[in-house]
Amino acid sequence: MAIVTNFKRGKLLVVVFLFVFSGCYRSQSWKSETLTSVLPPYASQRYLLLPQGVIEDVEMELIQTDGCSSLFINILQCPIASADKAIEISLISNEDTYQTYGILLEGGQRIRLSEEDTAQIIDLLRLGAVRICFCDYNILMPPL
Repeated sequence: MAIVTNFKRGKLLVVVFLFVFSGCYRSQSWKSETLTSVLPPYASQRYLLLPQGVIEDVEMELIQTDGCSSLFINILQCPIASADKAIEISLISNEDTYQTYGILLEGGQRIRLSEEDTAQIIDLLRLGAVRICFCDYNILMPPL
């Protein structure tokens, strides 16, 4: 009887484990917010790419206003420990690789890309997915 009970308990734990961790996985897509204003230059569009699973700790934030666009990489847990404020970033799209640098902001948990790099990433994302690699991170961004 004890063997049967332990077997059922083990089977139940496997089912519970699969249920809990399958619920933590989200399909990855950009979430969009529109911020309106009576003054058009202050209206903006914000796109947010949230982490896919429970162990990923990076989100992408794209902010577009009337005159500019900014891409931020937000590190949600451990800050990047770097004496250098310029972080090397690789962008991979359709077999092409682009090298650039982002600025590590105060606190080590946010990287900002230049307006030119942000514009290039937006163009690439309109064509398809883009992989972004920096430090020990490797993130696949789906198309916009």
